[in-house]
Formats: sequence, structure tokens, C-alpha cells
Amino acid sequence: MNQNNIVIATVLGTSLLAAIFTTTTGAQPQTAHAQNLGNGNFRGLSLEQWGDSWWQFFYSLDTSITGNPFADTSGALCDIGLQGNMLFLVGTTGGVQTEPRTCTVKPGTGILIPLVNVLCNSLEVGTPFFGATESEQRACSQGIIDQVDPSSLVATVDGVAVQPFRVQSPPGGFQFTAAPNNPFATPPGDGTGVSDGYWLLLHPLPPGEHIITVGASIPNFEFQTGVTYNIIVQPGLR
Repeated sequence: MNQNNIVIATVLGTSLLAAIFTTTTGAQPQTAHAQNLGNGNFRGLSLEQWGDSWWQFFYSLDTSITGNPFADTSGALCDIGLQGNMLFLVGTTGGVQTEPRTCTVKPGTGILIPLVNVLCNSLEVGTPFFGATESEQRACSQGIIDQVDPSSLVATVDGVAVQPFRVQSPPGGFQFTAAPNNPFATPPGDGTGVSDGYWLLLHPLPPGEHIITVGASIPNFEFQTGVTYNIIVQPGLR
């Protein structure tokens, strides 16, 4: 199966922790920035809308030109996902990366990263991710994320467990254009889709170094992902 469409950012190998850690250990966010803002609008968009924008952006990449941020183990390509004052981070398309990725950002930059997410769409004909209609796409994406092992969810900021939020595309789904050589190896073209997954949406971090880690697994697909980011917020950076 094409596991490239299941993307996990900062989890056992993506470093950007899950509700399971908050509820079982009693850990609570200790600072304002170490909170997931997905329970409300952020800069005019809901987490559902931000998540769909994340997919639209990465599908638009021709990795033969930009490079593939999902395969970037150092973090050198993290600025590909910088959209104004929002940074879209990625995890791996399978497997846990043990070494952190380093990414330098300017103050005032919000961060969006998935623990694990999936997009079922009209372009993935002949794969488990195909759906011809919105209802088929919604059932497909929900069915996959329903199989995430809750105990595998990981989301921490500077060692503080943060509660992730699971969201699905708003009613109507969304449209996107898959570029040639896109990171998910999806056939190029114009498509429609519905996403589902667990996300972190973070306030801008204060100046200095910060560690973000995320991860998750889907045992029925023998799929695991995880990554850690060393985020350096550098004053004066433009």
C-alpha cells in the first residue's frame, strides 16, 4: 500500500504528546506556548481549515524542484513550509527518526504539525486512499485514523506533554492540485479530498531553543512515524 499518504509529524521520530500522556501522567502544560490551540480559531482559521491548507500546500510541491521536506533528516528544508507567520512542519512518511531536525525561525511564527494524518481523495484510484465522493472520502479517512493506537500518540513541547486534537475536514471537503513529483507520489491533477488526523497548532515560541516531539502508530497498517524538531527562535531573523 502507498504509505506516503499517512504522514506523521514529530512522533517517535518527527519531534515537533498526546492526550494519552496528559491523562495518564497528569502532566499539564506549564507555559502559554506549550498549548495546542486547535480548540479554537487561530489567525482567522480553525484547526480543520489549517489542516486542509497544510495538505493543499504540500501537494503543490514539485519535489524535483524544491526537494522533499519529508525526506529531509536534518531540517535544512523546514523553511519550505513557512507561510508568512505560520510554519508547516512535517514528520516522516513511515519510520521513526531518532536524530532531531533543526529549524531556525523568526519570532512571531506559529507552528502547525501533525502527529499522524491521512487524506483520502479522488486521485488515489486503486489504493486504500481513494474516494470518488465526499462521503466515501470521509468514511475512508475516518476509518484509517480510527485505527490509530491511542497509547502511541506523542506530543511534547520542551518536555511538557501537550494535548493534541483530532479533526476532520469541514463539510464539503476541499479541492487541491497535486503537482508532478509531489511528496506523496499521488498522480498529478486536480482533486477533491477529506483529511483526518491528530494535530498540534502552537502559539509562537519565545526566543531561544525549543524541542518539539510528536508521533503515533497504526498497528493494522504496520505503520509508525515519529520525529523531533529543535526549533531555534532567533530575534532579528527576517
